[in-house]
Amino acid sequence: MLSVKQRFHEYFVSDSGKDFQDAIKLLFVQSPLDKKVRRRIKVIVSDANLVTIYFSERIEAFLALGRLMVAAKNAPFGLVKSKQALIAAGMEFDINVTVEELGFKLDTSSRGVPAVERLQDLTISLSLYGYRTLFIYMEDTFVVENEPFFGYMQKRFTYEDFVALGKTAKSVGIEIIPSILLIDDIKSLIKWPIYSSILQAPPNNEEKYDLFHRVILAVSEPLESKRIHINVGEKTHEYFVQKVYAKCSKYLGNMQIDRECFNSEIQSYSAHLKRVVDISRSLNIVPAFYTDSIEICPKEQSINRVKFPEDCNVDVDTETFIQLNEALGDSEIEFIHRNYASEESAFDKKIKLLGSLVDDDTFLKQKRKWSICLSLWSWNRFWVALYWSVNMMESGFTAALKNNIKHVYITAWSHDGSEISMASVEAALAFFSELVHTKNEQSSRSDVMQRVDESFKVLFRRPASFSDMLVACALDQPSEFPVGWGITNLAKWLTWEDPLTAHLNPQLAETNLITHYRILTDNLDTKISQFLRQLRMQGSEFDGIEYHPLSFPAALARFLHRKLTFYRIFSIAYSNNDKKQMAKLIGRRVDGTKLSEVSVLEDLLLCLSSLHSLHHKIWMLEFDPLGWAQIESRYGVLKIRLESTRKLIFSYLQDESAAVRELKSYFFQKAKIHTVEVFALPLFTWSQAAFLGPTE
Repeated sequence: MLSVKQRFHEYFVSDSGKDFQDAIKLLFVQSPLDKKVRRRIKVIVSDANLVTIYFSERIEAFLALGRLMVAAKNAPFGLVKSKQALIAAGMEFDINVTVEELGFKLDTSSRGVPAVERLQDLTISLSLYGYRTLFIYMEDTFVVENEPFFGYMQKRFTYEDFVALGKTAKSVGIEIIPSILLIDDIKSLIKWPIYSSILQAPPNNEEKYDLFHRVILAVSEPLESKRIHINVGEKTHEYFVQKVYAKCSKYLGNMQIDRECFNSEIQSYSAHLKRVVDISRSLNIVPAFYTDSIEICPKEQSINRVKFPEDCNVDVDTETFIQLNEALGDSEIEFIHRNYASEESAFDKKIKLLGSLVDDDTFLKQKRKWSICLSLWSWNRFWVALYWSVNMMESGFTAALKNNIKHVYITAWSHDGSEISMASVEAALAFFSELVHTKNEQSSRSDVMQRVDESFKVLFRRPASFSDMLVACALDQPSEFPVGWGITNLAKWLTWEDPLTAHLNPQLAETNLITHYRILTDNLDTKISQFLRQLRMQGSEFDGIEYHPLSFPAALARFLHRKLTFYRIFSIAYSNNDKKQMAKLIGRRVDGTKLSEVSVLEDLLLCLSSLHSLHHKIWMLEFDPLGWAQIESRYGVLKIRLESTRKLIFSYLQDESAAVRELKSYFFQKAKIHTVEVFALPLFTWSQAAFLGPTE
């Protein structure tokens, strides 16, 4: 409780004096856990100054405390408290516990390694939302004894970091579970010659197993972990499965395989997984695997990357699944179904199929625990696709309830620099908790949304409501689609693409995106101004407005408005050979003399500088400084390209042949990259941005 009091000091008073006498007392009563009885948290207002919380498990007490803190923040009573006033404030309630474990998985291996203090704050907020588990995904972002090049030149969690984090987490009822890769799948190791020989050896190399043992020990010992999540990556999968599948199917038609060949060849994969399990069990740690680690699909692509329904849905090689499951032995293992984009019906069908494959073996069935992992859609974005994520959370959790799965997790993946706003991640986490703890036959999305609006400001200490955070999702909203459907990662593409060789911008030239981003900027600025005005009316001030969760999306929308405006004016002026307009873009007259007003390009560069400065401040608050260079290099490239564009336009106005030739090359061919239907996905990738050929 001390950790909560320190983080939320304004909600608590000291244990003596007049403030203590007037304060509401909390009495926690723990009842024995009876698995035969449906678990329920019951909070009763006993009298005007006493609230009694009945709970079974430690994390339930913190969930109830979180609800009480939210009620206290919005309480209608004043100095005079009564039993009726406390009840009216929402301090008497029941919570039906529908899951045994609510967990969150955080990616720390994309340059964004959170500061330990921020992780400690996160665990406290998670506990008040009822999260029982925090998975920390780490490829090489931790120290391994006698391995100085493991995670070299980046932030690494030390033994002491893990001890401090584990202590805080344990105090609020949260278990920290390391999530790691097999040695072959840690891509960064290939940079260091010291690992060249071990990486060239087959996966079942003894030296490699020894390193894996020490890796598990490095993360589990200081955290006192009893479980570990082991990710089977692409390299391991390709070595053991894809080549075997190709070998045993290439002479047969209709995607059939030679079963005798396949059963023989796949045994090496079975032995490898069994060895990994044995290493974990030797340390008294229960391993967890994604189910697609032991699924075989009748396709040659990587089944370990099940992101879309067509990859590996219900078309699973059941015989091989049974074979691999049996080969893992009678050790306790957790299998995690993950679903990032499949429809509820398809996901439900797959869960039932895999569950049925172990039903016949009563002994092994008792040794396997099933769980579900969903995604927040934070990968390769500035802002979580909250609308899409809400849909996936609802369908995924419904599938869990249908199949009586009691362990439910949510993942925030990052990508190449961790540009995702952690405030938007927290908003999604708040929704998922309220969904899980509010879900019943009578509840609706609006009921859940109301609870999130009430709790998000309080438990994550963010000066914005969940509804405000939804508004910022328009960063990625194409104007052709209604808000809430298929929000892409559009803002990231438009931000970093080259100002002259832009390929996405021309596709959207005829849309209303310029107006869209101007309106979004105004809307977000208005919300921030309203917040500041309310504070001033209360006689308070807010230091560090740049840390308001809407400040970054507002700055980004402002920059995109300026950037799209520049490109529109520039492309039209060049096409019409309007040198006067081109000169005005860079603050010049056609004769080269300067204009007095700030030019469009100068304004764009100022916006870029402001965005860069703001992004840097937010990053340093959330993450370790070592990862910032990855993002700053993008700002540097964009700034140089904009400045060189200014010089190019000036040279073009002087009729310099080189400038004429260079500009002509940029506008020589216009190509259609993709159809607008691609925006129906929550993100699009480089492979989808393939040129379909020149347009008329």
